[in-house]
Amino acid sequence: MKSGDLVISVDGVEVDDPNGLNYRLATKGVDGTVKLDYIRDGKTVATELALVSAPETTPRDKRTIDGTSPFAGVTVVNLSPAVIEELAYAGTRDKGVLIQRSRRDRPPRVSVSEPATSSSSRMA
Repeated sequence: MKSGDLVISVDGVEVDDPNGLNYRLATKGVDGTVKLDYIRDGKTVATELALVSAPETTPRDKRTIDGTSPFAGVTVVNLSPAVIEELAYAGTRDKGVLIQRSRRDRPPRVSVSEPATSSSSRMA
């Protein structure tokens, strides 16, 4: 397939928007195949398409933050096409760090300091 091809059906079922195309492909699942009909240069073309996992173009870096950080106990992972697909990330960015799991049993460790007032300050 190339830029400008117009997909018109998947397994004989007409598709008319990106959500329909995504649904038809997703319901087949990874390692499945679909019959895809598309129009290229005014001609209808039929082909079989093998469905594979999204590539791990950026190596997955998943870690749980520890120590005294306010994010201690939170699991984060860098975005990659595979992570975006696996976690159904619907955002518009394709780079960054996604919070995958938070510690619900413990609130974040955050300390707030109050500024000193003149009555609590000592003058020499």
